[in-house]
Amino acid sequence: MTSGLAVFFAIFPTGCIMIRLRALFARGLRRSAAARLLLAGAYKRVLVAGSATQMDRDLVLADLANSTGYYRVSPADTPEAELRFAEGKRFVMARILHHLRMPRELQQALEDA
Repeated sequence: MTSGLAVFFAIFPTGCIMIRLRALFARGLRRSAAARLLLAGAYKRVLVAGSATQMDRDLVLADLANSTGYYRVSPADTPEAELRFAEGKRFVMARILHHLRMPRELQQALEDA
C-alpha cells in the first residue's frame, strides 16, 4: 500500500482492510476526478478484468452499500414510489451480502465504511 492511499483504509483487528468511503469521498454527490477514476477502475477490475485486488473488492463493496442506501432508513413520510425504489436497492445489496456470508467483524467494517 502506498503512503498516499493509507488515509483511505482502516485496518481492523482481524487483519481485514476496509476502505472508508468517508475518507475517500466527501458527503453528497461531489467527488473528485481522482476518486471517480479510482472507483471506476475498481469496478472494472472486479466485474470485467478479473484482476481485482483486495482494495478494489473492498472499495466496490463499500460503494455498493453506500449507493444502495443499505444502512439507511427511509423516513416515515417517504412517498410509496420512493420507498419501493429504496427498498429495491437495499434488496440487491442484501442479496450480495447473503451470498458473501461475511464474518460479523467484516459486516461491521462495511457498515462503518
